[in-house]
Amino acid sequence: MFKQVADIRTADTLKLDVPDCDYQVVQVEATPFQQELVQELADRADAINSGNVDPTIDNMLKITSDGRKFGLDQQAVLALILLSFLILQSSDRSAFYHNLFSSFSL
Repeated sequence: MFKQVADIRTADTLKLDVPDCDYQVVQVEATPFQQELVQELADRADAINSGNVDPTIDNMLKITSDGRKFGLDQQAVLALILLSFLILQSSDRSAFYHNLFSSFSL
Protein backbone atom coordinates (compact mmCIF):
# COMPACT_ATOMS: atom_id res chain seq x y z
CA MET A 1 0.00 0.00 0.00
CA PHE A 2 2.86 2.37 0.81
CA LYS A 3 4.30 1.92 -2.68
CA GLN A 4 0.99 2.94 -4.22
CA VAL A 5 0.98 6.39 -2.61
CA ALA A 6 4.66 7.12 -2.01
CA ASP A 7 6.85 8.96 -4.46
CA ILE A 8 10.21 7.33 -3.81
CA ARG A 9 13.26 8.81 -5.48
CA THR A 10 16.66 7.14 -5.25
CA ALA A 11 20.07 8.65 -5.93
CA ASP A 12 20.06 7.04 -9.38
CA THR A 13 16.80 8.68 -10.43
CA LEU A 14 17.74 12.12 -9.09
CA LYS A 15 21.18 12.18 -10.78
CA LEU A 16 22.68 14.51 -8.19
CA ASP A 17 26.32 15.52 -8.32
CA VAL A 18 28.06 13.71 -5.50
CA PRO A 19 31.57 14.88 -4.65
CA ASP A 20 34.36 12.36 -4.49
CA CYS A 21 35.92 11.89 -1.11
CA ASP A 22 38.71 9.90 0.43
CA TYR A 23 38.01 8.06 3.65
CA GLN A 24 40.82 7.72 6.13
CA VAL A 25 40.71 5.49 9.17
CA VAL A 26 42.81 6.82 12.02
CA GLN A 27 43.67 4.28 14.69
CA VAL A 28 44.59 5.45 18.16
CA GLU A 29 45.47 3.54 21.28
CA ALA A 30 42.79 3.22 23.93
CA THR A 31 43.36 5.20 27.10
CA PRO A 32 43.67 3.31 30.39
CA PHE A 33 40.20 4.60 31.35
CA GLN A 34 38.70 3.25 28.13
CA GLN A 35 40.39 -0.11 28.66
CA GLU A 36 39.05 -0.22 32.21
CA LEU A 37 35.47 0.48 31.10
CA VAL A 38 35.61 -2.12 28.35
CA GLN A 39 36.99 -4.64 30.82
CA GLU A 40 34.14 -3.77 33.20
CA LEU A 41 31.62 -4.45 30.43
CA ALA A 42 33.30 -7.79 29.75
CA ASP A 43 33.26 -8.71 33.44
CA ARG A 44 29.57 -7.86 33.66
CA ALA A 45 28.84 -10.05 30.61
CA ASP A 46 30.81 -12.93 32.13
CA ALA A 47 28.87 -12.61 35.39
CA ILE A 48 25.57 -12.70 33.49
CA ASN A 49 26.60 -15.70 31.39
CA SER A 50 27.64 -17.62 34.49
CA GLY A 51 24.26 -16.93 36.11
CA ASN A 52 25.62 -14.96 39.07
CA VAL A 53 23.48 -11.87 38.40
CA ASP A 54 19.72 -11.45 38.67
CA PRO A 55 18.38 -10.36 35.23
CA THR A 56 16.40 -7.55 36.84
CA ILE A 57 19.63 -6.02 38.16
CA ASP A 58 21.88 -6.41 35.12
CA ASN A 59 21.43 -7.96 31.69
CA MET A 60 23.01 -7.97 28.23
CA LEU A 61 20.70 -5.23 26.97
CA LYS A 62 21.95 -2.91 29.70
CA ILE A 63 25.55 -3.81 28.89
CA THR A 64 25.15 -3.07 25.17
CA SER A 65 23.31 0.15 26.00
CA ASP A 66 26.14 1.22 28.31
CA GLY A 67 28.68 0.30 25.64
CA ARG A 68 26.90 2.44 23.07
CA LYS A 69 26.70 5.36 25.48
CA PHE A 70 30.40 5.01 26.12
CA GLY A 71 31.12 4.93 22.40
CA LEU A 72 29.08 8.06 21.74
CA ASP A 73 30.03 10.28 24.65
CA GLN A 74 32.51 9.35 27.36
CA GLN A 75 31.65 12.42 29.42
CA ALA A 76 28.04 11.25 29.67
CA VAL A 77 29.27 7.91 30.99
CA LEU A 78 31.40 9.69 33.56
CA ALA A 79 28.38 11.71 34.69
CA LEU A 80 26.29 8.53 35.00
CA ILE A 81 29.02 6.84 37.02
CA LEU A 82 29.26 9.84 39.33
CA LEU A 83 25.51 10.05 39.83
CA SER A 84 25.20 6.30 40.42
CA PHE A 85 27.98 6.44 42.98
CA LEU A 86 26.40 9.38 44.78
CA ILE A 87 22.96 7.77 44.82
CA LEU A 88 24.37 4.56 46.25
CA GLN A 89 26.34 6.44 48.89
CA SER A 90 23.46 8.60 50.11
CA SER A 91 20.82 7.39 52.53
CA ASP A 92 18.25 10.10 51.83
CA ARG A 93 17.65 13.00 49.47
CA SER A 94 19.31 15.66 51.57
CA ALA A 95 22.47 13.60 51.86
CA PHE A 96 22.37 12.94 48.13
CA TYR A 97 22.15 16.63 47.22
CA HIS A 98 24.78 17.50 49.83
CA ASN A 99 27.14 14.93 48.31
CA LEU A 100 26.30 16.06 44.78
CA PHE A 101 26.95 19.75 45.30
CA SER A 102 29.90 19.35 47.67
CA SER A 103 31.75 17.26 45.08
CA PHE A 104 31.81 20.16 42.60
CA SER A 105 33.88 23.23 43.25
CA LEU A 106 32.34 26.46 42.03
